[in-house]
Amino acid sequence: QPEKERIAIRAAQMVKNGDTVFIDAGTTAFAIAKAISHLERLTIITNDLFTASQLQLKPTSTLMVTGGMRRGGNFQELVGAVAEEFIHAAHADIAFLGVDGIDWMGNVCIANFDEMGVKRAMLHSATQKVIVADHGKIGHAALVRICYLKDADCLITDDGISTDSLRKLKKVGNDIILA
Repeated sequence: QPEKERIAIRAAQMVKNGDTVFIDAGTTAFAIAKAISHLERLTIITNDLFTASQLQLKPTSTLMVTGGMRRGGNFQELVGAVAEEFIHAAHADIAFLGVDGIDWMGNVCIANFDEMGVKRAMLHSATQKVIVADHGKIGHAALVRICYLKDADCLITDDGISTDSLRKLKKVGNDIILA
């Protein structure tokens, strides 16, 4: 999807050589991982088996996979206490978190409880916290709140967002970056 690629390119501009980066599971997160893979001396920490198996990094970079239980169904993400403890023990310069919805009250939401602990651990253990969501997820709630938008340093979304939606988000969030 072109929106996710634009979000990934914009997110990649926030990462520099030598950074440690949390990349969670999902298509936007994978696009971000690909967009930063050319950098040197990166440490990428992910709970996404697909990202881990597909990503090609520079020889000076390191890829770490959290461990944990594989989420049921067709999902390729690792969740649970082991994944959460791994993340809590680490520190990242920046975390990129994909979500299923952001409502007008600033609730940043996902659709299931399985991912909640991992995403919250990434938020807690990163210096810079970045939410990534295409415009189709804006204005919609989902089952589980992982944080409030104001708890993140910024939201990166695509330029398909309406002016009205952007105005509403600016009332409940910090920096809103259009890709």
